[in-house]
Amino acid sequence: ANLEMFSKRCKLLDGHSVFSGDGTFIKRQEAKTMSERVMKRLPTGELVYGHETYWTVQLADQDNSWVGVALENRMKATDTVTSMAAKHMLEIDSKSKTDKS
Repeated sequence: ANLEMFSKRCKLLDGHSVFSGDGTFIKRQEAKTMSERVMKRLPTGELVYGHETYWTVQLADQDNSWVGVALENRMKATDTVTSMAAKHMLEIDSKSKTDKS
């Protein structure tokens, strides 16, 4: 992630960068060889194979919906949305301090 580039293009909200996270399950029925795929029951009741991905994006401007993807990781069975959000925020904070040095 190029947080320095984002900081030049994204507006601040009260002096702070604004990030948002999302954990989305992606269906991968055909990925028979994907060892980390998991089964999940969708809200429709359908049981599918796939994986969950956690995204952290930086909001560009409060007046529109444009974002820049800051980090993305495939979640492991032991990960939660909360643990991934914390991991991403720590990484972003660390990179932000490095970019300012």
